[in-house]
Amino acid sequence: GRVLAGHSSGAQSALRAARLVPERLRGVVLAGPTLAPGARRALPPLRRVVATLAREELPELPAVIPSYLRSGGLDLMRLIRSIMRDQPEDATGDLVRPVLVMIGERDRVAPPSWAQHLAHLSDAPYLDLPGAHNTCFTFPRNTNAALQQTITKWAAV
Repeated sequence: GRVLAGHSSGAQSALRAARLVPERLRGVVLAGPTLAPGARRALPPLRRVVATLAREELPELPAVIPSYLRSGGLDLMRLIRSIMRDQPEDATGDLVRPVLVMIGERDRVAPPSWAQHLAHLSDAPYLDLPGAHNTCFTFPRNTNAALQQTITKWAAV
């Protein structure tokens, strides 16, 4: 079986896909899942994004800010609206495959307490990695090691 992984809004897609084709998957990885219920109003996501950007590694900012600016704002607003409507807590408990939830310890978009709650709902392990929301990209070695360890365990079952 395959492992399906999604980061941030990609975790939304991973959850939806996993529910559609569970028999084709070995496991699901949710990295930096979307917003906690209390943050799904207009101002909290903006504050969380700003707070998280302030905690990202400096080399990461030039990689993400140009894409936000190129979007002209409309695509970014659509994405944020989609994230605000997403309710991963409703989908996580239904997953039958092994799940791993991992988060950057300084993430304010999807804070560690929220990720821990999602992990608890799916009886999944939870990993706190260095960095903020984009920890998968800013700390790829840590992310890779965590994924290899988890997938090796899943394959042994």
